[in-house]
Amino acid sequence: SGFAHGMITVAVSTGLVDAEWEPRTFGSGILAMLRNATFQPVVVLNHTLSQDSAYGVVTHFWTTGEIVNDRIVLDYFVDGEESPSISMQPAMASGQGFPRQTGNFGGGDTAASHGVYSAGGRMGKAAQIGGWYNYHKVLFRRRILITARTLDSAQVAYLNTRGYETPNSSPNSIGLRMSSGQVVPPHAKLQLSRIDNESYAPFSFVPILTLPRGYAGLLYLVSIATTTSPAGNDYIEGCWHLFTHSNQSFPGVVVGTGLEDFFDSAYWFCALNGQQPCLFAQPASGVLHFARLWANGTMMSLEEQKGQRPFPAGTREEVGAYRMFDDEVVGFRDGGSLQWRIGDSQDKCDKTSAGSGPLGDVRAVSVRSYAWTYTWPINSADPPAPNAPPLQPADSRAVGPKFPSPDALPHPVVRASILRRMMAERTSPPAFLV
Repeated sequence: SGFAHGMITVAVSTGLVDAEWEPRTFGSGILAMLRNATFQPVVVLNHTLSQDSAYGVVTHFWTTGEIVNDRIVLDYFVDGEESPSISMQPAMASGQGFPRQTGNFGGGDTAASHGVYSAGGRMGKAAQIGGWYNYHKVLFRRRILITARTLDSAQVAYLNTRGYETPNSSPNSIGLRMSSGQVVPPHAKLQLSRIDNESYAPFSFVPILTLPRGYAGLLYLVSIATTTSPAGNDYIEGCWHLFTHSNQSFPGVVVGTGLEDFFDSAYWFCALNGQQPCLFAQPASGVLHFARLWANGTMMSLEEQKGQRPFPAGTREEVGAYRMFDDEVVGFRDGGSLQWRIGDSQDKCDKTSAGSGPLGDVRAVSVRSYAWTYTWPINSADPPAPNAPPLQPADSRAVGPKFPSPDALPHPVVRASILRRMMAERTSPPAFLV
């Protein structure tokens, strides 16, 4: 029934909530000892969709634990797939490719000296140890299974996830509406494309994301962590190229006229001539790490940087940044790719070769990147796009088999050890730069 009060009408429900507006929240919170692929992974969340729901969405992830909490691995298996759509580490999944390092946003001798930041509340870090969180929306239509593990040694972690179901009768059953107003169809998947510390030669193109023909997609988030030597070489001049379909000719859509431009910054993230870099964390983009280091790993002072670029041999430069796209419509009609070039030619963004001459002194770059994309088959009868392989240790011979291992041992329950390690974490001062 309703009661009129001037121009305001207040509705009062006298019965059960209609199914189309019924909140259907699910979630899980655990404390566990995580291990490498010698053992079965820990199940963080295992949820099956209700029969009268159109789709489900995992909306929240959070973790803390031991100092190296950023090194754990989360695998998201969507709708019974054998290889995960998402295989991620918490820091990089929250935009920070250089956790616990000098040169981070939120660093220094201040109250925020733990690298704390917030990307407009969408992702970030909110504690001195761990506190990594994100609100990346992961769709599923039948079942979601999230597991946790390490790449090397055992580690204690707290983990929390939650989400909701959308009933068939809901007006939202047509799909997930993004901030831009674009609707992602319910049969889409959020897939993570990764580059795990690969080296790229000068003038080569880094395949940040490649989507095969027959699939459409909507770009959601790109995070990158780069290292190059010597510091100050002209790798940063490389343009970003978006190919919105698989047959689009070069240069495609230029979405960045340099590394820093893509992340809404400019002039070497303010550090062009040895000035203080501009670190920031905003809803659409952020630069969370910038460091120029001597060969022994110590930071170069601003005074040492002035007037000498590129810097001496053996020095290195590190950049960590993120760019969100959910407020835009940046996507793929029939396959496509996103590529960043290592340095550029004097034609700047226009030529695939360096025939016009290189733009400065360009050196190789080591790249780590995460590119998150909602993808779906153009023909709904086709299977989903292929997933990237799950994260693996750099040397599985030293720390155990590859994941998933058919010979994995049952995960032991060691509550006493967990409690001992957590109490030690609470009472010992953290060494942040391990």
